[in-house]
Amino acid sequence: MHTGGTQLTAGGHRQRSPDATIDLAAHLHPGVGVWWGQGAAEPTPLVHALLDQADHLGPIHAFCGLSWDRRLTTEPLAGISLHSYGALGDLRAQSRAGRLDVLPCHYSTLPRLFAERRLPTDVGFVQVSRPDVDGTCSMGVGADYAADAIAHTRTLIGEINDQMPDTPRAPRIPLSRFAATISTDRPLRTAPQRAPDAVDMTIARSVAELVSDRETVQTGVGPLPAAVLGALSDHRDLGIHSGIITTEVLALISRGAVTGCFKGTDAGLVVVGSAVGSRAFYDAMPDLPIAVRPTSYTHASAVLAQLDNLVPSTPRSASTSPARSTPRSGRAPTSVRSAAKSTSPTRPRRPAHGRSSSCARARRDPRTSCPRCRAAW
Repeated sequence: MHTGGTQLTAGGHRQRSPDATIDLAAHLHPGVGVWWGQGAAEPTPLVHALLDQADHLGPIHAFCGLSWDRRLTTEPLAGISLHSYGALGDLRAQSRAGRLDVLPCHYSTLPRLFAERRLPTDVGFVQVSRPDVDGTCSMGVGADYAADAIAHTRTLIGEINDQMPDTPRAPRIPLSRFAATISTDRPLRTAPQRAPDAVDMTIARSVAELVSDRETVQTGVGPLPAAVLGALSDHRDLGIHSGIITTEVLALISRGAVTGCFKGTDAGLVVVGSAVGSRAFYDAMPDLPIAVRPTSYTHASAVLAQLDNLVPSTPRSASTSPARSTPRSGRAPTSVRSAAKSTSPTRPRRPAHGRSSSCARARRDPRTSCPRCRAAW
């Protein structure tokens, strides 16, 4: 891996540092707040630079999401107080060690918390693709809360990774927006995952029977969501609108099981906040009908309301919802906890459609009473 620090001069010209590291002291000072992207979009070299320098820079308040980075998730965090919306991925190790504060809020409220400066907005770390001819970089496989936080962040530092796909339907960031960048050429992270077992497969077949053709599904990460997606391979014209997708979606698109043609909005597109999967999946993303969108879009009530046939394809306990991973002892700072309480919307009630016996009959017989089920047929 080659890395090289770059920094904008006063005149806006980009200047390459002579070594392979970045000195964060020019951008961070005691008491600042830092956030960075999650999953496959996590800017690991920048996070490691923070871990290496935090004891000289701190105290630092940091916010992150899903992570499988072994250093971040296992080492003592000298000079860093780490916060997240859940003990996701390997972050559960820091939670068990009492080194992670979990923010008690709905994931959909994160954009508002960044806008109100209730979450760290002094410095942001993002991983992006190489710039195009217009000097803009794609956020590639992950937009989610990072895309929302950028607008409210004073100092943005980027990892420009040659192996990050230039996804055309992802947010783009102009080079001039970065205060500093490093250049890398490293494989994107894949999710560590065990193969689905017999129990997973049995559950997946049962879930697949509840999903009808032309419906829109939401999925997650793990062996059970992978098994469910595999069990949907004989369906037709499914749509996907999800916070995250995995490699299994590639096969569904190839087989015609996922087309999105009957979605109430974004017809023909797989709409996601981020993607995590295999190298082949990442390489194929620029040519797939995938739109990588901010959390303010993927989790917006106004958008979800247009997907009247949206169903979660995995149980909550198997998805990436923070509710499954929040430790009973996990606490966020008082100011953040109060902000979460004041900004978290009331969870909307799921409509009776799809739950009643009349809807169940309508799925089998379009002549029965539920007009929404008849319309889906």
